[in-house]
Order: sequence, then C-alpha cells, then structure tokens
Amino acid sequence: MSPVTVESLPDHRVRLEVEIEAEEVQKGLDKAYRRLVKDVRIPGFRKGKAPRGVLERYLGKEALWDEALEDLLDEAYRKALKETGLDPVSRPKVEVHTRSDDGVRFSVEVEVRPPVTLPPYGEWKETLEVPPVTEEDVQKVLDELRQQTATLLPVEEDRGLQTGDVAILDFEGWDQEGQPLPGGKEVNYQAEIGAGILLPAFEEGILGMKAGEEREITFDFPEDHALAGKKARVRVKLQAIKVKRLPEPDDDFAQRFGQPDMDKLREDIRESLLKERRQALREEARQRLQRRLIDEAQVEIPPRALEEEVEQVRHELFHELEHAGLTFEDYLEERQMDEAQLRQEMEQAARQRLKTRWVLEALAEKENLEPGEADLYRWAVTAAWEAGSSRLEESAQVLLQDEVYRKNLVKSWKRQRAREWLGEALLEEAPSTGSPEGV
Repeated sequence: MSPVTVESLPDHRVRLEVEIEAEEVQKGLDKAYRRLVKDVRIPGFRKGKAPRGVLERYLGKEALWDEALEDLLDEAYRKALKETGLDPVSRPKVEVHTRSDDGVRFSVEVEVRPPVTLPPYGEWKETLEVPPVTEEDVQKVLDELRQQTATLLPVEEDRGLQTGDVAILDFEGWDQEGQPLPGGKEVNYQAEIGAGILLPAFEEGILGMKAGEEREITFDFPEDHALAGKKARVRVKLQAIKVKRLPEPDDDFAQRFGQPDMDKLREDIRESLLKERRQALREEARQRLQRRLIDEAQVEIPPRALEEEVEQVRHELFHELEHAGLTFEDYLEERQMDEAQLRQEMEQAARQRLKTRWVLEALAEKENLEPGEADLYRWAVTAAWEAGSSRLEESAQVLLQDEVYRKNLVKSWKRQRAREWLGEALLEEAPSTGSPEGV
C-alpha cells in the first residue's frame, strides 16, 4: 500500500487518500475467487474446482470485484489508521475513485477524536474525613446478625397473629376488575409482621387470624404503589404462626462468624464498618470529582459522532422497552412527552456520554495511565465473561489478537483507570483511627 495522504477538514474531520497496489488487489481477488468458487456450480467442473478465469467468464469480473472490494477497502483502511495514528470517532464515509487490476484508489472521510482541554484538576485535592465507628454502630450490626440467625418456633398458646410474629401464608389476589394481581399469588410465604414486608393494609387485614384460618380481605393500594388507585381483593390462609428465638450474644455466637469470642467479633465488625464507610465516602468523593472534571472540561462534539451515539442510545432504549414488554407509544405516554422532546433528551444523553468518554481518555493519557499485558488480559477475560463466553481464556486471547478490539479494550481500560486515579491521587484521608476515643 502506498503512503497515505491526510487532509484536515472542518468539524474535526479528516480525509484519507489511500492507494492499494496491484499486488494487494490480486491477493484480494484471489481470496474472493476462493470463496465464490465453493458455492458455484459450473458445467464441466466439480463444485469448487473451476479455475479463476472460468469463474470470471461464468459470473463476470464484476461479481469477483463485488466480493473482493469490501475486504480490500477494510484492510487498507485499518492499515491507514495504523500508519497515521488517527483515532476515528464515527463510521467512515468511503468513496472509490478508481478500480482495476493495477490498483485501487479511494478516499475515506471520518471524524476523529477532538482535542480535550482539561481543567486544573491537580488543585482539587481533598481530605477525606471518615466518621468514627461508635459502640451503637457495632451493636446495631450485632442485633441484625442475631435477627438473621434467629430460630423460628411455633406459637404454643392458642392466640391470633400479632405484630412481631412470623406468618406462614397462602394467598391469592385480584384487582376490582377480577384480574390477577402481579405477583399476587404465593404459597408458604413467610413474612414478619411489622417488618415492612407486607403492605400495611394487608397486615391490618390479617392481624388476629389463627393458624389454619382463612379470610378474604379488601384494601386500597397506597399512593406510592405501582397499582395506586386500585382496590385489591385477597384470599388468605394462615398456615402457621411462628416466633423468633434470638441466639445469645456469647462466644458460641461469635464462632458462627469465624471469630473465637465476642470481643474479636466486635472488633471485626468495627473494622468492617470502618472499611465500608471509608470506601463509600471515597467513592462518593471520586464521583463528585469526576462530575466536576467532566463539567469543567472543554471539548467539541463532532456532529456525525453525536448522531451515531444518539442512534445507540435509541437502540438501547428500544431494547429495554422490548425486554419490559412496552411499546414506544406506551413509553412516550408514561413519560408525558412527544418524539421531539425524547429526541432532545437522547441527544443530551449522547453528548454527555461522548464527553465523559473522551475526557477520561484524555486524563489517562495526560497522567500516563497505560495498561500492561496482564491488565489487558484481565480486561479481555472480563469482556468475554460479560459476553457470555464459556471459554474465557480462549475468548480473551481471540479478543486481544483482533487489532480493532484490542484498541477498544485499551480505551476502556484507560477510562476505568482514570476513574480510579481520581479517587487515589486527589483524595487523602485525615489521620484518624476511625474509632471514638476510649474504644
């Protein structure tokens, strides 16, 4: 392939003038011949055995060119990008100027990633204040652990259901039109009364029931419910009433959680709470820094890249609607908007996605955040897993060997590493044990 000519155009576009030499053209035509000949029956030849000249006369030279050209252009375009180091952000517009056995000359117009002006983020360093873990915090977790490991025992006395009991229920519900309620039928359903598992009106209707009793109750769905404004009719049978027996907070209890005694369990809980608190505050601060970075960075969004991203946002929306069993019209009615308003919203989302992507990549490049082979391999394994591959290592190697996919993996890794870097380089923790004095 001859050297590529690059011409800069407005709106962050470039035009590449590319020539494919005769030798490469012949290789491409030979590949096309080998593909075509497998599927064409030519009188006097076994399938797949007709010489190229015979195939050309039978199908016409144009058929061979149609088969070869796309691969020739694609390969030449990839080589041109590698030679020039350009970073396209939209699909290429290709125009073939000349085409013959002596060579192919074509041009490609494409948008490239625009320059990003980053704000002075180095001045944004923050000190992370982690509140101490109190004895009340530790005790609350201990109480939750006791609740989670409680034993359910049948009620011995002859009495009705009351707050604090655990009810074992069979129920089936309908709305006022007689239609079954979504998720409104259960068998041996277990719920603690007063714990917020059941709707308050439902609980009120079953309080006082005895084991084995059946009852039909009606109630209105609350205003914050998905079925607000509708009435429910529910047939309930109380199979059993049980009460919780909480374990004693002793050393035997501590050993259930891998600690030798209660002091060690309390210490472990305190350290875990402190770690969770630190991680949550650091992540909150990191997200705040990222939002500020994106908001204050300056970058122009090329029009074609924006349009393609809008289409991607639209595609994702339709996929979600299909999964949820909703039509596009239902969605517009639910959102109380028309297509023009939705288009404006999608354009704003697409613009923000592109800006976020490019700003994070620019940050990674400025801070020299580059992946090693081990980093890329782990990233490729994750990508293979997300794609549902059952052979992760093999799939990861295939991804890494594909030049385009490898480049996209590098970008993805850089964006994630830039996010992490914000939380590492711009945040420092104030000196503290994280525990109140005397604990």
